[in-house]
Amino acid sequence: MWHQSTSIHTTLIWRLYALMNTLLFGSSNKGKVAEVSKVAGALGVTIVGLDSCSGPELGAPPVVVEGLPTYEANAAHKALSYARWARRPCLGDDTGLELDVLGGLPGLYSHRFGLPRVAALLGLSAQTAARFVCCISYAEPSGRLVSVTRALEGRLRRPSESEISELADDPLPYARLFTPVGETRPLRELLSRDGFLSHRGMALSGLLRVLFG
Repeated sequence: MWHQSTSIHTTLIWRLYALMNTLLFGSSNKGKVAEVSKVAGALGVTIVGLDSCSGPELGAPPVVVEGLPTYEANAAHKALSYARWARRPCLGDDTGLELDVLGGLPGLYSHRFGLPRVAALLGLSAQTAARFVCCISYAEPSGRLVSVTRALEGRLRRPSESEISELADDPLPYARLFTPVGETRPLRELLSRDGFLSHRGMALSGLLRVLFG
C-alpha cells in the first residue's frame, strides 16, 4: 500500500506541471526553444529549455543519442531520458528532411548526411518535392508517453557552391532552401511570421491539444 500511495503522489506531482501549463523541452538549442515557445505561448503553455534546470542534485543533462529506427522512437527516447533526469514531464523531438528524388533520404539521417552530401546526391536536379517531418513526444518519468507526428510538404532547391560554404555552420541549413507548398518564401523567412506553423510547430500544436484539450 505504501508503494502504491507513493506512486500515486509522484504521478500527481508530475501532472501538476502539466496543469500549470509549463513543460520542459529537451533541448538547449535557443533557436529551437524559441520556436516552440512561440507556438506553445499562443495556446497558453509555457516552454522552458534544459538550461532552466539546475541544482547539484540533477548534475549535467544526459547525452541522448538519436540512433533508433523511427522519428517517434527517437523523440520518445529523448523525452523520457530528460524527463527522468529532470524528474518532471518533458518534450522531445526528432525531425528529418525527406526528398522524393532520393527515395525519402536523408530522413532520419539528415544531420549526419550534411548539406554537401545532399547537394551531391541531387546532382543536376534544380529542385525536388520534399517534406520536413517532425515527431514530438511528451514523457513523464513514470514512462507515460504521448507522441504526435506531422509533415510540412514543399520543394527543396539545390544549393549553389557558395551557399554550401555559407551554410556549413548553420544549424538549419535546409530552411533557406525549402519552400513550403502554397508559399513563395523559404522556410527560414516564414518562421518569424505570426500564425505560420512549421513541421515542428504543427507537431507541437497537435500534441498540446491532445494533452490540454
